[in-house]
Amino acid sequence: MNDAASLPGSSSSRHLLATFVNVVLVMVAVLLYLLANRPAGHGAATPVVAPSGNEWQLEVDLVKIRERLNQLLAANPKVGGTLVENEEGLLVQWPVDSLLDAGTLAIRREAGPLLQQLAVLLATLPQNVRIIAYADKPSPEMIGRFPNAWALASAYASSVAQVLAANGVEASRMETRGQGENPAGRRLDILISRGSSAPRVAESAPTSGH
Repeated sequence: MNDAASLPGSSSSRHLLATFVNVVLVMVAVLLYLLANRPAGHGAATPVVAPSGNEWQLEVDLVKIRERLNQLLAANPKVGGTLVENEEGLLVQWPVDSLLDAGTLAIRREAGPLLQQLAVLLATLPQNVRIIAYADKPSPEMIGRFPNAWALASAYASSVAQVLAANGVEASRMETRGQGENPAGRRLDILISRGSSAPRVAESAPTSGH
């Protein structure tokens, strides 16, 4: 048979390829870190200070975390989610309706397992977690409980934080933030920070006009 999957060594080759890809990702992460921390200014070149052992490990961890998050999102296609990386860390984004039942603060049945698995992952990490929610004008059935978009967004973020806390993520490592109205619609983001110092758990103040 000419089936490549049946050839001896094919599994080993795939393992070697996966290892090579992971090594390349780690090297890229370290290079980006060094470039981002390159001293500014003109004149004589200033030596770039290599990251400390702890900073290096955090960058390596982010590469591994990104791979595991991609696997988690792929395993839950009914909930979906978008993973991006920015200067603050790794950001997972969902439409609010992907995580919460419409018109309520209840976690969707399909989203529960994903958030539980995410919590198990986050509980093993040193990084901070920031939960940021955006809302639009509260619907008639919710306007009595939440007078504006900021209050509703804060409630969205708190609902997700409660699930993460119930599944092992320390509350001292989480920050919830309601951002009020968003032109792009209702959205919930979970940011896994590059840092590892515990933040103060807080919610942002409402902005004028929301």
